[in-house]
Amino acid sequence: MTAQGRLSQLRLARTLPLLLLVISVLVAAVSCSGSGQEPTAQLDIPMTTGAGVDPALWDELVDELVRVLVQEGTARRTAAAPVGFASRVPDLSTHHVAGETYFTWSYRQHGDYDLNGDVNVSDLTQVGVHFGKTTLSADWQQAQLADGDGNGEVNVSDVTPIGQNFGGRVSGYELQVRQDSGSPWAKSSEHAFIPGDKLTGIYPEYTRVSPSILPGPQYRVVPYVDGGGDRQYGVESNLLQTTASGSPWHTHRGNNFRDGLVPVAGPAAITDSWELDIEGVVFMQELAVGMDGLLYAATYTGSGEIDDPTLGGFVYAIDPAGSVSWRFRTEAGMMLTPATCRTGRVIVGDISGIVYCLAPDGKQHWRVQLPGVIGLNSPLVDDAGTVFILAHALGGSGGVTSSTLHKLLPDGTAEWGRQLNDPGLISPFLNSQAQPTVVDNAGELYSYDYQGTLAQNFMLPEPPGAFIYPHGPAIRAGLMVYCSDSDQLRFHMDDDTFEGHVDLGEEGITMPSLNNESKIIFGSRTLDPNPALRINHYTAGIEDWEYAISGTVVSDIAIDSEDRMFYGTWLASEVPLTNGVYCLEPDQTIAWYFPTDEWAATAVTIAGENLLACVLLEGWDDPQSTTKVLGIRGD
Repeated sequence: MTAQGRLSQLRLARTLPLLLLVISVLVAAVSCSGSGQEPTAQLDIPMTTGAGVDPALWDELVDELVRVLVQEGTARRTAAAPVGFASRVPDLSTHHVAGETYFTWSYRQHGDYDLNGDVNVSDLTQVGVHFGKTTLSADWQQAQLADGDGNGEVNVSDVTPIGQNFGGRVSGYELQVRQDSGSPWAKSSEHAFIPGDKLTGIYPEYTRVSPSILPGPQYRVVPYVDGGGDRQYGVESNLLQTTASGSPWHTHRGNNFRDGLVPVAGPAAITDSWELDIEGVVFMQELAVGMDGLLYAATYTGSGEIDDPTLGGFVYAIDPAGSVSWRFRTEAGMMLTPATCRTGRVIVGDISGIVYCLAPDGKQHWRVQLPGVIGLNSPLVDDAGTVFILAHALGGSGGVTSSTLHKLLPDGTAEWGRQLNDPGLISPFLNSQAQPTVVDNAGELYSYDYQGTLAQNFMLPEPPGAFIYPHGPAIRAGLMVYCSDSDQLRFHMDDDTFEGHVDLGEEGITMPSLNNESKIIFGSRTLDPNPALRINHYTAGIEDWEYAISGTVVSDIAIDSEDRMFYGTWLASEVPLTNGVYCLEPDQTIAWYFPTDEWAATAVTIAGENLLACVLLEGWDDPQSTTKVLGIRGD
């Protein structure tokens, strides 16, 4: 129902004094019913309408608050610590800089829309001021504070969280630690409440800096409220396990070196699976995984043409059991793999040139408009949340005419941009000096320091007219391994030392992956005269073995901690086999094969210990298409 429709249902004749009387009676009834206790004081309802709110809408919001208070029995709560999942800190994280450990987290309290630490009637004002706004609104950064139910729109249902947590208060947070799961929690530090500014729409953020910690302990933050000499604790945050290295697959190809290797074991055998349909298309993109285990997908809806101004899209957060945790509608469609980082944030960009930074609960940290379009490559995000992302200028025919690498600070500030000499459609990566690096379509490499100074710049040697798009390099200890459209596997150091090449005699169709022994695995195919698809395995440029499979396309190959290889196949219609996902053992035996009805067209994501996820797709050029996400569990 529209805001106008809701307003037409209001009882406009009721006066504020009568409203106060009704509220006080209802609250007294809730307080005394069957309890034998004294009635509570009358609710503190302002005698004037909330600033900037239509008076009729204010009446409706107050009506709804009374209804929720009666239903929930929460009118008597005063100075209570926040409870419930929506009040849980979603992003406790840690990263390391110059020998110090930074613990960071952001404030959450269900129903506190003005960020003052208390949930009360004044929070209705935020609902009224932003009523009807959505994630597509220009001021969603501010409006999102009042989206208490997290559905991407501010409406009357957002009054419910105020009533459910009425009287909630946060006096501060305790950072707590324990040595292992069997030890008791102890306070590590205490942090007084930091008020937020509702005009910025940014949730208050907390930071604890300490000397670099040893791996092992577990951490959490817990809100507290002080009163009457006792400390009352609220809902605990996510658990931070310092032995974890972070997400196993946080970006395109798993890590910022794009080598396809993860430190966890994928399933050696299948025990169960799940499927989930999401709106839009995920074509030739991967799922990314956050530190809390949520899987992130970025979709587009519409024609699929990169210059289509009607293109829409969604960011989906999917839990490891296969259900949607939340979705966030973007201004335009997305054609890239999301990236997450150790600060708990997820970064995506759409083809209108907007970069979004979202929290694990779907709240927006910031959004930034860059010139041009964003797509076809993944952002590079470091541990502290600094973002490096390519934006592209389009010509009259819709083709990319130039590309610029942008640096965005962790707060979203655009610090610098560096235009490449040729369009670059390969995801930026880190070189051996931890510098953001990108290669353009002509084969020119650019490495920058964090101030934007060009540190390395040279041409990758190629036969005339050859290029490496879409097969970017995999990096290991400064060695870049990539395939070119000249049917070569090429080796080049990131200090401009050419190491040589291997003539494949066939087309390399995947990005190379590197296993734990730095052996090279990639997919190739021969089209004429005998079509064949292969998994190729090399050591230092010498072929160890190749494994022939049926089909026309194999996804980029994911490698787990046991050197198992996981990939999906996209089979031609004339091949009498189904599509599917494979697990290939290091000894070239198939551990398992999972048949699918749709194309397994994207790289398989190793989403956690014994968990795989990938995108299945059919009809990718259909504007009304949906995408199926497949999860495979094993042991």
